[in-house]
Amino acid sequence: MVPRRQIRFPARIQSGNGCFHAMGMDLHDQGAMLVSKQAWAQGTVLFLDLKCFWLMGFAEVRHCTMRNDRNYAIGLQFRAPLMRQELGTWQIERVSHQADEGLKADPVGFESDGCLRAA
Repeated sequence: MVPRRQIRFPARIQSGNGCFHAMGMDLHDQGAMLVSKQAWAQGTVLFLDLKCFWLMGFAEVRHCTMRNDRNYAIGLQFRAPLMRQELGTWQIERVSHQADEGLKADPVGFESDGCLRAA
């Protein structure tokens, strides 16, 4: 395991509720600590865009704690190693399961500005 690096970096968080900016506080191979004005429930899966490192990928919220400055400290665990970010448009399928319909794939476009869009 690579040691945790205390480093500040801009981050963009994408969820079903939109695209949000955050500030990274530390980073390691298994996850990151971000500070955001947005609170996230434990277990929420987010798409993380770290343009300054040319990396992106999915992360799960492990904890979210309000700080004294009314921002939230968010501990994230990466679901898989982060992917190298390339310019252009990405196509990601969100797979969901509904009891009456079975598995269903919803295509979602990923624009180079870091935000997911319905395809």
